Amino acid sequence: MRPMNAKPIQSTGTKIVATIGPASQSETVISDFIDAGLSVARINFSHGSLQDHAKTVEIVRRVASEKGAAIGILGDLSGPKIRLTDIAAESIHVSPGDYVTLAPDTGESTIDRLRINQPEIIADIKIGDPLLIDDGEISIRATRQTADGLVCKVEIGGTLKSRKGINLPDTDLHIDSITEKDWGDLRWAIEQNLDFIALSFVRKLDEVQRLQTRIREWGGDQPVFAKIETRRAMDHLEEIVRAADGIMVARGDLGVELDVATVPRIQKQLIDLCRIHAKPVITATQMLQSMVDSPTPTRAEVSDVANAICDGTDAVMLSAETATGNYPTRAVAMMHRIARETEAYDQDFQPTRVNKDEPNCTVSSAVARSATQVADEVDAAGLVVMTIAGDLARLVSKFRLDRPVLALTETEQCRRRMALMYGIRPVFVEKKESDLNAYETVERVVLQQTDAKAGDLFVIATSPSVTGTVNTGSITIRRID
Repeated sequence: MRPMNAKPIQSTGTKIVATIGPASQSETVISDFIDAGLSVARINFSHGSLQDHAKTVEIVRRVASEKGAAIGILGDLSGPKIRLTDIAAESIHVSPGDYVTLAPDTGESTIDRLRINQPEIIADIKIGDPLLIDDGEISIRATRQTADGLVCKVEIGGTLKSRKGINLPDTDLHIDSITEKDWGDLRWAIEQNLDFIALSFVRKLDEVQRLQTRIREWGGDQPVFAKIETRRAMDHLEEIVRAADGIMVARGDLGVELDVATVPRIQKQLIDLCRIHAKPVITATQMLQSMVDSPTPTRAEVSDVANAICDGTDAVMLSAETATGNYPTRAVAMMHRIARETEAYDQDFQPTRVNKDEPNCTVSSAVARSATQVADEVDAAGLVVMTIAGDLARLVSKFRLDRPVLALTETEQCRRRMALMYGIRPVFVEKKESDLNAYETVERVVLQQTDAKAGDLFVIATSPSVTGTVNTGSITIRRID
């Protein structure tokens, strides 16, 4: 076997997810993203056509291959976003104390009758429930039911515009978290062999499990990232984290559904849960929002990204900054700079590795924990993880080893999926006559991918899937000749 990778462009442990949109859907910009430190390209199914997304997939895969880079692709399902319909007069201004009627029918919205894209949910709204429009910029509250519809009083006024989103934080909505459009997008994502699927509007465990089951039924095996963005999800966090393959902290809707002051605490809580359960976690929404229009972020935004990294997030995500912003490549490069500077500090001040209360201890989890300890004790130049599906790399990732971690795999798909794991440098190797334990290949990869030199030690951790038995893993210490 032989390594198929150039020395990695990414030099930070924290991975960068960037949304591809009109501002970035070109070979030049995507190439610049990879050079700037991109790890995962996000496709947002809420915008654009499948033809647009197919173009993105083709460009990302081709450019990544040319550069020898491991770049994953995340497909983010839209979910049942509740929106105002088109407004006949382009906009409607409402003031505190005004009354508006939410009509239970379809058509354009007018000043007399506001309509939404899912009028059936009006039956779920109770008197006293708040409705937050345009991320809470406008707030109305249900006051009474009439023959014409649901009458609501305006509490925070503003200008209503077409297609603006509506959040109902106190309403128990009887709608499916996965729409017919989502099922169609999912089938396409499986056909395109996307690397990850993100599920919006998660409220409970069975929604995650249903998507996972359908993916398998349709011949896929994509990991499912549950987006935590609803008040209902807060009642089921532990079971959602256990069931999902990863978590996205979707702070935008969280800050509307809940008191915005609670979002930093929830972010830390979710990251802690994900580290305990060894699940990758993405921190998302408005991280460098000012860079949509400005070439530089605010100091507060830089601190926000840095704090998410100190909390232990695996990845930080850019949305509008790279999809529609004026400075998409600068935003990716800024994320990379913040991560590099933060990790230089965090290596000395990060708390002891999370290994207490570890659930479902397995041979692989024991190998991962022990291998990181051995690498520290012998001051190894690096840790090499031999893995088939990436599970051992995921378990190693949670320990935040402060030295290079190379994960060798025989499939490009596994290599791309490991691109989202903190601190993991995924390396594809071809398997020929010898097996994945060929020390000569491992040594060559270490010399190519790190600054190691003759005489340095490195540690090799092998998962049960590589050894061929579920009950056997191994840890080996080697010295470079």
